[in-house]
Amino acid sequence: IEEPDSWDQVDRAIASLEQFDWIVFSSAHGVDNFMRRLWNCGHDARAFRSSSIASVGESTAASLKRWGLTSDCAPGTAGIEHLVVQLLPQCSGKSVLMVRTATGKQSGIDALKAAGANVTCVNVYVQRQIDEWEPDTSELLGRGEFHGVLVTSQNVATN
Repeated sequence: IEEPDSWDQVDRAIASLEQFDWIVFSSAHGVDNFMRRLWNCGHDARAFRSSSIASVGESTAASLKRWGLTSDCAPGTAGIEHLVVQLLPQCSGKSVLMVRTATGKQSGIDALKAAGANVTCVNVYVQRQIDEWEPDTSELLGRGEFHGVLVTSQNVATN
């Protein structure tokens, strides 16, 4: 997981944060990268004073709490689909900033737009595929020293 190639679109969103009714965070990585950039641009949590905050899942909500923010809409089940179901009744005619990765699902964005939301997306991190395992990891795999492999997302599984 790396920073985006350019922060330009994120910086524009930060400069106009007060125009968004909802700020939607799609992952803990998204929270951390956006907040670091917000702070690096000279802002703090007061920048969210005119917006409601939504988060996808418990780990994203927990990441917000570490930055001193509370999610106004956070389904107990992870996945953009669950969040969108809760947001749909509240987003018609509203301006929504979706903080995400470039490889995130488009379905949630499409559903919000179909419900009448004006959605702006900013990519605050990039998930880069690796070409090969680290040599130590490959050696451990070859010797059968792992009891299992934990796959934490569809993107990780694909990689």
